[in-house]
Amino acid sequence: MPETRAAGRKRFGFALALFGVGLFAAGGYAYLRGQATLSWPRAKAEILAARVELREGVRRDMGHTVRTETASFHVRYRYRALGRDYEGGGVEPYDFGMQNSAKSRGQGEAYFPGQRVEVAYDPADPAVSYLEPGASSTAKLFTGLGAGAILLGLWLSRLESRSNARRRA
Repeated sequence: MPETRAAGRKRFGFALALFGVGLFAAGGYAYLRGQATLSWPRAKAEILAARVELREGVRRDMGHTVRTETASFHVRYRYRALGRDYEGGGVEPYDFGMQNSAKSRGQGEAYFPGQRVEVAYDPADPAVSYLEPGASSTAKLFTGLGAGAILLGLWLSRLESRSNARRRA
């Protein structure tokens, strides 16, 4: 019976490491692509609309009802690139459609309609632009969590392998 549990723990460690590889690959790709936007040309832009959308929720936590509130930032801006006018709404590149709630609130305070800002635009496709170029907080989170899952999974698998070797000896 102990061999079966040990094998299960080893498989869990391996599965965790494998999950981590996927998360790390997605996050790493997004991180590198986001970093590439730092070298994109800049254009002066005017913010047309900016708002923070708040969503309230309720969840159960240890028998108690907890009210939650999450925020997401939405923006529209107009800019001119390569002799043409464009409208954009990109905030951070490669964020997988996810935003950090606290960061969204801060962006809502920092950006307002009529404000003049700079955006980074893709020289190959000027219709693609971002208000805050660079690696997104989501890409950083996925990369870090993926690396942690890989390390933890490999450590658990190795720990079980050593444990099995000691039992056999």
